[in-house]
Amino acid sequence: MSDAAVSRPLDELKEQEKRVRVSGTPLESDLASVPGVRRVSREGGGFLVHASGDPDRLAAGMEAVPGVTGVQVVDQSLEEIFLSYVERPTAGAPAR
Repeated sequence: MSDAAVSRPLDELKEQEKRVRVSGTPLESDLASVPGVRRVSREGGGFLVHASGDPDRLAAGMEAVPGVTGVQVVDQSLEEIFLSYVERPTAGAPAR
């Protein structure tokens, strides 16, 4: 887990750490270039993005990516936030 994530108050951490479900046909590299994105993985017919930042800005950044047809910003529990920092996706494993 990064030092920046650990040093933030819990309320701020929960407010800023998000999962974003993205539908459409964007390039994974375009999603990864959105400010605040830490990790992008395939999920079903779309993508699951782990990101840090203002939820409205994250959504706007994702919506601006060519090929994106839908964006859903999802809150996370503290456990999910922790796991998003320490888990490494394995090939063929479903995204969390």
